[in-house]
Amino acid sequence: EAHFAGAQVEKCGFCGGYLLGAGVLERLITREETVYSPDQIRKAKVWRDSQRGPLKGRDGFPVIQCPLCGASMGRGIHSMLTQVVIDHCSDEKCGAIWCDGGELETIQMIIQDAHALPVQGA
Repeated sequence: EAHFAGAQVEKCGFCGGYLLGAGVLERLITREETVYSPDQIRKAKVWRDSQRGPLKGRDGFPVIQCPLCGASMGRGIHSMLTQVVIDHCSDEKCGAIWCDGGELETIQMIIQDAHALPVQGA
């Protein structure tokens, strides 16, 4: 168990990935407690821009089972903005999400940067 931006999560000591319960990812990305440097944000955006395109072939890892309920985990792109591939539990009652090491931070950096942009026409 670990804490990330004030939320209790499960952290893998080997890869640094995070297992998040249902709804935790949404709560984490709305918090802006962690301050990322402009260089970290730039690197996250460069990585994101290199990932555009179909999901097929982007993630060579095998399909995993949900550590919380044992159901299979499906893969999907978090959002068109972030382009991060995350694993999500196929059991709607469980709703767990797995983020490989660095993915949760990348999602936060890109979303925080988007929030900081001035609104067009304002």
